[in-house]
Amino acid sequence: MSAEHNEFRLSAAEFSFLSQTVSGEKPLSDLLKNHELRQSGQTVVRLSRMECEQLREFLTVRLASIGFQGDYSLTEQGRTLEELIDRFFVP
Repeated sequence: MSAEHNEFRLSAAEFSFLSQTVSGEKPLSDLLKNHELRQSGQTVVRLSRMECEQLREFLTVRLASIGFQGDYSLTEQGRTLEELIDRFFVP
């Protein structure tokens, strides 16, 4: 497996949401601490493909648990989670 890292630019609000969402999951929160770089007002996170998959899997579980209202429409958190799940996709 390649040690190549992918670079993801997040707004301050997105990074804050992501940090809070994974705060109880030490391995995932450590990924963000270890890969945070600030460039022109954005946060740049560098993750390997495997790290991206781990993060996306966790975010998908969170989406299923908190992302929908009673009528199955997305909550605000759900929309943000979907955007982050898509953002961390590595083909």
